[in-house]
Amino acid sequence: MPNLKCHDHTCDHNYCTHCTKRGIQVSNTAYCRSYEKRREDDSKIAQWEFEFASDMPFSLNTDEHEVFCNADTCRHYDNMKCTVHHLRVDKKSVGPKCINYIKKY
Repeated sequence: MPNLKCHDHTCDHNYCTHCTKRGIQVSNTAYCRSYEKRREDDSKIAQWEFEFASDMPFSLNTDEHEVFCNADTCRHYDNMKCTVHHLRVDKKSVGPKCINYIKKY
């Protein structure tokens, strides 16, 4: 499972580059389909939930996620899964995009 860092801070699931979802969907054009625009009043709840989970003694404190990918033209694609170890999602003008996408030869 990839270690996921998301740099689209407008997403409801993002807190300090940590995605609070256990798994994300990536489109065939490498955009994150799990993105949900954050409402202003939700930011404090996401912060509390993340801090609580990280402080628990049984927490693994990792950012490993299931990444269900439809970008079958990507070098890291393997049967609807992403095989990259460190996945980064960045904010782009049309939405959050996986920057690890490398076109297969």
